[in-house]
Amino acid sequence: MHFDGSRFVETFFPEGIERAYLASFREVDFRGGASFCNVVLGEDPTQTVQRVRPKRSADFSDAQFHAATQFQRAVFHGAPAFFNCRLYEDTDFSLVHWPKAMPDDPLDVEYAIRAWERLELIMSQLEKPLDRHRFFRLKMGTRRLKDGMLPRVVNYLFDVSSDYGWSLTRATVSWVGHWLAFGLVLFVNAGQAAVGGDALKLLGAALGTAFANAHSFLALAGKGGYLESCRVLIGQHDHCGLFAAVGVIQAILGPVLLFVLVLTMRNRFRLA
Repeated sequence: MHFDGSRFVETFFPEGIERAYLASFREVDFRGGASFCNVVLGEDPTQTVQRVRPKRSADFSDAQFHAATQFQRAVFHGAPAFFNCRLYEDTDFSLVHWPKAMPDDPLDVEYAIRAWERLELIMSQLEKPLDRHRFFRLKMGTRRLKDGMLPRVVNYLFDVSSDYGWSLTRATVSWVGHWLAFGLVLFVNAGQAAVGGDALKLLGAALGTAFANAHSFLALAGKGGYLESCRVLIGQHDHCGLFAAVGVIQAILGPVLLFVLVLTMRNRFRLA
């Protein structure tokens, strides 16, 4: 479906069009705005001819939007092209579905990164921080297909732990869960000789020690610290030599996950 160079004075509604395969709106002048609600913009699955590289399932390059534009509940199969495009301030990307945000073909990765980067920049210029972070997440997810091993691992962990600094639930679970999990490791290690009431006491001490390890910069388990007794008790029951190793690992992970949680809270409450 091609509308290159067209000019629409009235609001553009693609009436009767549910799927706009390989839609091209290059240099289109939307004088009255546009509505693409519920429209599927993607590649025709029945197409057998070789498609042009890189894939641009929806191309709005050099287009001009002069009034309210709506993309609610639209579906984009692939990264849309909005290069050198002027979007109206009242542009709504809420509830948009991106089933193929990350390309299947390596040849499309560079293009997809540039496309998400451009949308991120446009949203920043329009002072729409929620949409800006949405396209930032899509860009970061795509970059994982290109980066080397170490950046890819860091990228993946950033995604899993907080959805790139956006999911407050993920960030909180990652932060709390990591010291609870290590607390259980310390408890199992120390609890081998515990019987009866000692088990509950050791569990509390193990969780306290893990919390102190995760926040080592507070020196909670140091000499005179509030959790010093927990550290001493767990250290006395270190049967497998895990006490020191767990402390080192948590001293690294704890501040990182706490930083991610604070970053996520900043993003959510500053951008909302």
